[in-house]
Amino acid sequence: MPGFDYNDPENGVGAIRNNQSSQELDTVLCKKGFLTQYALSSLENDINTLAQNIFSPGDGFWALVDGYPKISQKVKLLISFYHKIDSAFTETYFRNLNL
Repeated sequence: MPGFDYNDPENGVGAIRNNQSSQELDTVLCKKGFLTQYALSSLENDINTLAQNIFSPGDGFWALVDGYPKISQKVKLLISFYHKIDSAFTETYFRNLNL
């Protein structure tokens, strides 16, 4: 996102220290392309939060993917990466983990 900088040069440690590390899925942040407050702390934690939710989806995760284009774009990119590791990793595969 143009003009955006992750807010924690300590890669999440500062977010935890400053009580800015919520893992709750947040629709306000989803509009900006982030699932949780913790995802704002670093690129690594942004990706980790997405990966956590594709492998073990939080309540409503896939509805957020379907409802927020920036989240959808990130999830599709991450699934594409995992698909290169194992062709079984498709969006259908991950969505079925939620069942």
